[in-house]
Amino acid sequence: MNEETRFSVSKWPLLGLFAIVALSLAAGGYWLYHHETQAIRIEKFNGLKGIVELKTNQIVRWRQERIADARLWAQAGVDQGATFYFTLGGT
Repeated sequence: MNEETRFSVSKWPLLGLFAIVALSLAAGGYWLYHHETQAIRIEKFNGLKGIVELKTNQIVRWRQERIADARLWAQAGVDQGATFYFTLGGT
């Protein structure tokens, strides 16, 4: 028996095993990338949602203050309103 034929191993099973392992790693990497991307996107969305709520409340309070100032000026008249405004610390 020839030494080469006794120890010769077909390369196709090894090539198939390599292909399966490579595809498994690629699929796992893609899944992990997709999962992490979604987690980061949700985290950033929730952070921005909190900022939006804070800024909305800030704008609502600012608007209410301006409306209250306008009502004060409308009720008191220009001369009395100016005196009242400056005594409250307005500039």
